[in-house]
Amino acid sequence: MYTNPSLIQSCGFEKGFEMSSAQTDFEIKVKMQNNVDSGAPRNVTSEVDSEQLILSPAEPHKLSENRTVEAELLGDLAGYNEIPSMSNKMLMIPFHSGSDPATALATNQDQWMLIDKTEISLDGRECDRVGTSFTAFRYQSGACQKPVGSCLSNQLLDRYEKDLNRTRDGLTPLHLLGRYTGQPAIGKAPSTAGSGALILQFPITQIRNSIVTLSVQADSLRFVINASPGEILSAQVCKFANVTCGGFEALTDVGYLTVEVKNTGYIQADYTATVSNCSVGVIDMGAQKVALQAGQSEQLPSFLVRMSSDAQQDDLFCWVGLRDSLGELTDTKEVNFYVNQTAYNQKTLQPDSKDGNGVGDAPKDLDCTDYCPNILDVPCFLVKRCWSRLLLLFGLILLVLATGSLCLTAIRRGWCVKIFVCWGKLVFSKGSKKKKSKGSSKKKKRNLRESIAVKMMSKMMEESFGSKGDIDRVHTAESHGLVMQAMNPLSTSVQSSQQAVASTTPTTGNEMVYLALTPLGTPPWLFSPGPFCCLIGKLQVVQSMPGLPPDYIFTVPEHHALQRVAFNAETGNYQRLPQPMSFDPDMVTLVLDEKTVHQMISTSPRGACLN
Repeated sequence: MYTNPSLIQSCGFEKGFEMSSAQTDFEIKVKMQNNVDSGAPRNVTSEVDSEQLILSPAEPHKLSENRTVEAELLGDLAGYNEIPSMSNKMLMIPFHSGSDPATALATNQDQWMLIDKTEISLDGRECDRVGTSFTAFRYQSGACQKPVGSCLSNQLLDRYEKDLNRTRDGLTPLHLLGRYTGQPAIGKAPSTAGSGALILQFPITQIRNSIVTLSVQADSLRFVINASPGEILSAQVCKFANVTCGGFEALTDVGYLTVEVKNTGYIQADYTATVSNCSVGVIDMGAQKVALQAGQSEQLPSFLVRMSSDAQQDDLFCWVGLRDSLGELTDTKEVNFYVNQTAYNQKTLQPDSKDGNGVGDAPKDLDCTDYCPNILDVPCFLVKRCWSRLLLLFGLILLVLATGSLCLTAIRRGWCVKIFVCWGKLVFSKGSKKKKSKGSSKKKKRNLRESIAVKMMSKMMEESFGSKGDIDRVHTAESHGLVMQAMNPLSTSVQSSQQAVASTTPTTGNEMVYLALTPLGTPPWLFSPGPFCCLIGKLQVVQSMPGLPPDYIFTVPEHHALQRVAFNAETGNYQRLPQPMSFDPDMVTLVLDEKTVHQMISTSPRGACLN
């Protein structure tokens, strides 16, 4: 027995005990009863009416007191499955400060662990092993280039927490004693002998046959076998500790088939539980025997279900049978289960830092994003218990529904049209702003467009109307009670530029004039202006230089900067808008020369007046 008090954990000290070779311990009871002679008086009995002989590996040979029965245990037949070997492991038991050995051995048995000797540093000089000392941590090679926590991993607390996580997920622990019993608590509580030696006991669930010889006087010998009917109450495949039932992950772990049987007869009898006729890929399981009193029910130790393939299968089955002591089948039950595809761990990646100057990150376990990378894989979320991924999926669905509902509301209420108009105004305003020359005054910068815009506008007017300034006829449009008055072509000939301006346009700025928008094309800052439209505004004369013709500025007052009429392309008519739409009056502040004024400005509307 080896004790290592240097292994310190948060709960106190851990003592390690070396495991010796395993030994099988059992008892066979031979009970004898002598019948009293019926001719003798009833109050006269033999000295020995009943006697019991107990055979064991320690005492294999017994003789009755009257020397009529001799029983001898010759030996055991080999079992179908091997008993787990513990000689290469050490038993780690937590000892709290101030607790006596008897108390420590009687409590915290669910924290006892069996650790392989190759994973333990007995002298404390090796890193990342149970029992690593400060000396190994202090003098590890290349300590400054290694991640935080190097040389201190794989300690008892790390292994214990990892086994707890596996148990909560329904996986078999790696080091806890439940690995060898199929349940969190061990099958039989350990005990200490009188000498203080620790004895760790595990139940053997497989069938073990012993050869026993009985030597008796066979004058009136009768051999009786008790046979009684039985019933299978339940049978199901679960994960470790019955965390979840129905299936498990192939090859990663084993499934635990729990079976509960009952003696439905009136005498004590032996039964044999078998698992057979399983689906392809399920490895055969050994039978189990149980002795039940009349009316007694008992849950058998779990059958270990193992798979030979890593593939996913949804419709697996096995048949559980119950046979009496004569071998007759008394009950059967089909068990259905599934297995998930084996999730292989990703290969270890090489660190990014190759020159040894950086500090890397400690490796981490796989999370839900590794097991279920597809955000729509709901079955994977349920099997792996990835509730955060499931909530994220629901959140995305709600976000899509809310966005769709908002878009439908915006379309019904006309918000999309307003946004498009505002965007058009922004684009047009950015495209129409130009830099002025350095010699212009502040007043001219505020009120006049630069000369480049005037020349471009004049050129556009000439291309649209020709040199004589002819204007096309505008047709009358009538829709929903709104009638547009048709305008006759302007036939006044231009005798003199000054007389033409005086006869067609005001110069005081107080009278309203109309600007034809047809030569401008389709302004993006107006909503559906149509082919024949105009805007109402004011025209002012600006005397630029002495001896040169004056310039004219067309502006729209603030109270007229509202579009009230729009062109309906479906009906081909102009209609009044349900709600006026505002526009930036600076977008139609134009600097015009005399020729352009004659072509675009009039004292009466040419087509539909939009504002």
